[in-house]
Amino acid sequence: MIQKMQSIKNFTKNSFDRAILYESHTPIQKEIAHLISLNIGSEYFESVLEVGAGTGHLTQCVTIGFNNYTCIDISDKALNRLKSKLKNRNGFDFITDDVENYDFSGKQFDLILSSSSIQWLLYPEKTLKKFIYLLKDMGQIHFGVFIEPTFKEMQLTSIFSGFGSTLKLKDERFYLDIFKDLNLIYKYVCTKKLYFQNPIEFLRFHKASGARFTNFNSLCPKEKFKKFCDFYEKNFKTKDRIYTTYSYLIAGFYK
Repeated sequence: MIQKMQSIKNFTKNSFDRAILYESHTPIQKEIAHLISLNIGSEYFESVLEVGAGTGHLTQCVTIGFNNYTCIDISDKALNRLKSKLKNRNGFDFITDDVENYDFSGKQFDLILSSSSIQWLLYPEKTLKKFIYLLKDMGQIHFGVFIEPTFKEMQLTSIFSGFGSTLKLKDERFYLDIFKDLNLIYKYVCTKKLYFQNPIEFLRFHKASGARFTNFNSLCPKEKFKKFCDFYEKNFKTKDRIYTTYSYLIAGFYK
């Protein structure tokens, strides 16, 4: 089991390492980062931790003041691109590591941020409670996370065709229950659709974002891929375009 979990993490890391077109293929992720930034405002926080900073959608969007801003991400290539963008700015530290296993050595933060990344946690309940411990008294945590029914069309089509696999997402209640002992500042749920010419265009778009998941089944034959495309076109098409659903939760709490 441990070996399989590590394999999943390595696959996720490698997918984001290779996602050189990430920024042009993640409009919903940009939207989430923007909304988180708007809700935080321009307050001052002495110490900040951003989990899953990636190439910096949220890092570059926030307008807060700070003394130290720590970015942690499992993808060294994504984090290196962010370092390059911030090379003329002071106060940033970068950690390339798995936040689920990283030892912060008792350090605590005034603000913890995460945008479009915590759905990738393999042990979300344990790790998110760790975030609460990392918060100072009166510290804040703001996050945006993809929830059900994101990619429900692809999930159903994968089950029918045997082609591909999807990440099992949590629902809104799962996250709110974890933070129930904190004070809610705000929460916001949005569900929307993106449209594509055909399933192949969607799959290429999805792959370019790095947001890929595998259950480590063997490679699928062409027949299953064709079955996937045919089923998707037949069941999830409006007028001349197919669609896919995205749903996300944005929330803020203080300790």
